[in-house]
Amino acid sequence: MRCTTREMGSLLTFFIIALSGAPRHARANPSLNVASVRQEIGVKGPKRVVNDYFNNQRRWEQLIGKISTGQTPWLGVAAQLKAGSDAGASQGLNFAVARALPNNPRGVLKLLGPDFKLEDVCVSPFIEQPADVGARFVARARQALARQLSGPLSEKAKACLDNLTAN
Repeated sequence: MRCTTREMGSLLTFFIIALSGAPRHARANPSLNVASVRQEIGVKGPKRVVNDYFNNQRRWEQLIGKISTGQTPWLGVAAQLKAGSDAGASQGLNFAVARALPNNPRGVLKLLGPDFKLEDVCVSPFIEQPADVGARFVARARQALARQLSGPLSEKAKACLDNLTAN
């Protein structure tokens, strides 16, 4: 099979991106930002925005990656989107918020309630990963939660820590 120069260039670009080591969600669309997603939610509503992102794997992974950072504005976006999510998208949002635990335990604890249930968020969000990935995550999350045991969110922190340890 022979490739044209253009096809070869496209193939080379693909391999450079694939092997660059950066997570796919970080490479997908650098223009994704909190303001643009909030604007979309305001115009289309959370259900349609969730469907649009969820049906485009590249965009969904980027959105989930942003939420996983634990930055407070992105956690706010997760809360807005949760109202429009169904089973698969809801689990993705739960796991993104769970991944944010080590980075922003206070922000995650503030989200716990009817939409983000403790038993869905205070877990290791790594299902098909090597055991050491989950163990490292749990250790980091436990350290972060331990720092919240004295303060206004101490009850939620203790309950989250207990659930994380039990699972």
